[in-house]
Amino acid sequence: HFEEIISMLERQYQFGKDYIIVANNKVGKLVKALSDLGFVKKEEERFQAMVCLNDLEIKEVDWVEEQIEEYSEKFFSERVEYAYLPTEQKVTEKMFMDYLNSSEHGNALDYVIQDCKTKKYAGFLTWWMDLSNKTALLEPVACLAEFRKRGIMKRSLESGFLELKKRGIEYAYVSTSAQNQAAQALYLSVGFKKVGEANIYQREK
Repeated sequence: HFEEIISMLERQYQFGKDYIIVANNKVGKLVKALSDLGFVKKEEERFQAMVCLNDLEIKEVDWVEEQIEEYSEKFFSERVEYAYLPTEQKVTEKMFMDYLNSSEHGNALDYVIQDCKTKKYAGFLTWWMDLSNKTALLEPVACLAEFRKRGIMKRSLESGFLELKKRGIEYAYVSTSAQNQAAQALYLSVGFKKVGEANIYQREK
């Protein structure tokens, strides 16, 4: 019934000009269904990982040099300016407003990280929650170059785990480029386990 599931997802998906699905290559029936429905497989291979939050002993995160908070309008210009970081694709103000106003964003935990002393924008990450299935997807994740190697994103992920557990989320998923060794090491360090490789499948609306 993958065709029915994909069609249902298409009806619910509003943001963006294309339908994009990341499919694990081990799930042959899903890959075939995507191909049959006109989705095109992109060459870039993806690393996929999952974590069971109930298996983790998560403690409150100590923020000293930085602070994390949910996105608000005061971060609009920086969020638009640096939105390109995860994909290297420019994001316009209109595109970001469409994202904020989409029905999907209502299920998102959208966080921004700042340096406490300078109040400089340090990074951002978003968790997309599916409360009915008690799952969450992590995407996007970005840290500005000058703030890297300070453990900011590790603390951000651990902080996010706590918030997800408070909302009843049991499983979290993440996907990144198979070439991005730094991101993979980060995810594995906080408890994610690799579940396989995948590819992006894309189709114009």
